[in-house]
Amino acid sequence: PGDGYAVAGTHAAAGSNDFILLRLNADGSLRWQKQIAAPGDDIMESLATTSDGGFVLAGQTQSFGSVTYDGWILKVDSGGSLAWQKTFGGSSGDGLKSVIEAPGGSVYATGYTGSYNGLGNWDAWVLAFGADGLLSPLFNNSTAAIAALTVTASDTSISPAVSALSLAD
Repeated sequence: PGDGYAVAGTHAAAGSNDFILLRLNADGSLRWQKQIAAPGDDIMESLATTSDGGFVLAGQTQSFGSVTYDGWILKVDSGGSLAWQKTFGGSSGDGLKSVIEAPGGSVYATGYTGSYNGLGNWDAWVLAFGADGLLSPLFNNSTAAIAALTVTASDTSISPAVSALSLAD
C-alpha cells in the first residue's frame, strides 16, 4: 500500500469515544485522518491492512441500539472512506479484539461474547467475513454451516491496545 504508517485508536470527543484512523507519511507527517463517529461509546481494538490498500478496524460499540457493547467491524478504503460496517451482539456484552485479512481477501475477527456463551459468563468468539463485508461460514459441510463460532474460555482477561502497522514495501 505504499510507504508510511497507519495508526488507529480511540478518541475521546464530546462526551463519548470514537474510532480514529491516522494515515502518516514515512516522515511521520499526516497524510489524512478519519474519525469514525457514531452516537454512542465506541472503542477501537485492532487494525489490519487489506490487500486493496485499505484498512479493517474492529472493536466494540454502544452506538447502534445496544445498551451493552456489541462487536463492531468496519472497512475503509485507501483514502479513508467507509466501504462497509457491521455490528454483532446480543443482550449481554460482546466485542471484537483482533482482526486480520487472510489471503484472498477474507477477514477474520476474534473477540468475546457474553450473549452467546456456552458454559460461563464470557466465551471466545470468532467471526469470518468475505471481502465485501458479508458474514461467511467458518466451515461448510452437509450438516453445518456457521458464520460465527463461540469457543468456551475460562479466562478472558484482555487489556485494551492501540494497533500500529508499518506500511513500508
